[in-house]
Amino acid sequence: MKNLQNLKLKNSSIGKIGINISGDLEDEEIVDRAKIVEKSGVKIVWVGEFEGFKDPLDVAEIIANSTSLFIGFGVLSPLKRECSEIKKGIKRLQNKFGNRFLVGIGAGKFRNAKEALNKTVECIKELRYEFTVVAGCSSPKITHISSNLADGILFNYVHPRYLQWIKRYV
Repeated sequence: MKNLQNLKLKNSSIGKIGINISGDLEDEEIVDRAKIVEKSGVKIVWVGEFEGFKDPLDVAEIIANSTSLFIGFGVLSPLKRECSEIKKGIKRLQNKFGNRFLVGIGAGKFRNAKEALNKTVECIKELRYEFTVVAGCSSPKITHISSNLADGILFNYVHPRYLQWIKRYV
């Protein structure tokens, strides 16, 4: 697994700090906030996939169209959209805006844990050779598996006990 702090996209470090910009904002507000982030010197913004919010691929396009920021998806779920659709969307963005995208893949909300694990792992495997991929994790099992596949881990909880065992995988 690569060290995310040293992760390079397009020969530039993404730095140590990232800012989340949610898809619950109007397009103009997304642009304004992205420009504030860029002006501050932060190099990457993160966009998540949430019910009721704009599609994160659309939010990423809005940001990419108005800034030179790197954009991370934290996270896209292969349970909400097929991995092939995720791949197609990221490729479209890369073709239009260059290699500025870091792809977070995680299960998100699920009913069947086994299905969620399998789809998430398979999607990471499918995307990892074409994109920089971080795995959205929330349990020891997915963290352990993903630590051998993904470029990094984007962990969903801040709890001392969880942070102790996640350190074993990074």
